[in-house]
Amino acid sequence: MLESPCLRAWRVSHPSEVCVVTFANYRDSPSDPVQDVPGFGEAFLDGQRIDAIHVAGNGNDWFQYPEMPEALAAIRAAAGGRRLFTYGSSMGGYAAIRFAGALGAEGAIAISPQYSLDRRVVPSERRWRREAARLRFLPWPDPDPPGAVIFYDPCGPDGAHAGLWAAERPAVLVPLPHAGHPAGMFLLQAGLLGPAVLDILAGRFDRPALLRAARARRRQSGHYLAMLAGAQPPWRRRLAMRLLRAAMEAAPLMTLYPSRLAGMLYRAGEDTEAEHWHRHALALAPDDPALLFRLSLFLQRHGRLAEAGTLAAQASAWHPASATLARHATRLRRMQHALGPVRAALRGHNALMHRLTRLAWRRGWPNLGRVEQP
Repeated sequence: MLESPCLRAWRVSHPSEVCVVTFANYRDSPSDPVQDVPGFGEAFLDGQRIDAIHVAGNGNDWFQYPEMPEALAAIRAAAGGRRLFTYGSSMGGYAAIRFAGALGAEGAIAISPQYSLDRRVVPSERRWRREAARLRFLPWPDPDPPGAVIFYDPCGPDGAHAGLWAAERPAVLVPLPHAGHPAGMFLLQAGLLGPAVLDILAGRFDRPALLRAARARRRQSGHYLAMLAGAQPPWRRRLAMRLLRAAMEAAPLMTLYPSRLAGMLYRAGEDTEAEHWHRHALALAPDDPALLFRLSLFLQRHGRLAEAGTLAAQASAWHPASATLARHATRLRRMQHALGPVRAALRGHNALMHRLTRLAWRRGWPNLGRVEQP
C-alpha cells in the first residue's frame, strides 16, 4: 500500500465497519527486513475479520520520519470514511496516540506508550539511551486529538509517560500494577487483551470491570509474577525465587523467567542450579542472542572459556548489529589465547567478582550485586 526508504504500510482488508491502523513496536533486530515483520496485532485483527492497515518503520526511530504527514494523509484517504482507531504498544503506542488526530481517528488504544525519550521532558526515562541520543522528536501537528485508552504499569517508568499523555489530551488511564513493560503480555496471559480491544472498538469498554478482572486473574499471569519478583527488596530474595518458579509454572514456554531465576541463583551461590536454568532457557530458544550471552557470561565467570567463547560467537552472529555482543566475543577470543600469567590474572578477577557478588547478595546491596551479572 505504501513503501519508502523509511516506512512501509500494508492492508489486510475486511468488510468491517471499523478500520484499525496499527503501528509496529520496538524491534530487537532492527536490521531485519521490515517486509519480514508482521504487523502489530495483525493475526488477531485478521482473525476477527477487522479491516486493518499496518505501519512499520525500517528502524527503531519512533516514526520520526519527514514523510509521515504524506503517509498519514494516504492512510486516512484509504480508510474511506470508516470509523478509525489507532493501536500500538510501546514505540507503536507513542505513534498510535501522536498520529491519531492527523488520521481523523475516533480513538487510540495504547499499551505502555512513551511520551518522549528526552530526559528533559521525562526525567525518569533512562531506557533506550542510544535512540534518545540520536533522535530528534519532530513537532507533529495534532489537530483535534481524540481520546486514548492507555494500559500501563504504574510501578515503573511508564507511569510518568501515561500522566503526561493524560495532561495533554482526553485519556482513560488503566493502571495495571506489576504488569511490566509492555503491559500487553500481562493482559494477554490473563485473557483480557483481545476482549478489551474489541470492547473499545465497539464503544462499550468498561474500565472498572477490566480492573476487577485484572486483579482477580493476576496470578494466572507468569509475567505478573515475574515482575512482582523483580520488585522484591534484597531481604526477600527467597520470596522472589518462589515467585519466579510460580511464573515458570504459569507460563512454561517463556524464556525470561528461568533466565532471571538463574541470575538470582548465581548471586545466591547456587551455581549448579543456576547453570541448569540458564541451559533450560536456552533450550526453549536456542537462537536467542540474550540467552546465549547470559550463559556465556556465566561460563566465563567459572573459567570455562572455550564453551563461553563458542556461545559468544553464536550470539554475535545472530545479532551482528550489537556492539556489546561483538566486544564480548572478541574479549573471549583474546582470553583463550592469553599467556599463562594473563590467564591467572583473569582467574583471580573472576574469583574476586564471584565473592563480591555473594557478599553484595547477602548484605542486601542490590546495585553492587548486579555488577556484570549473567
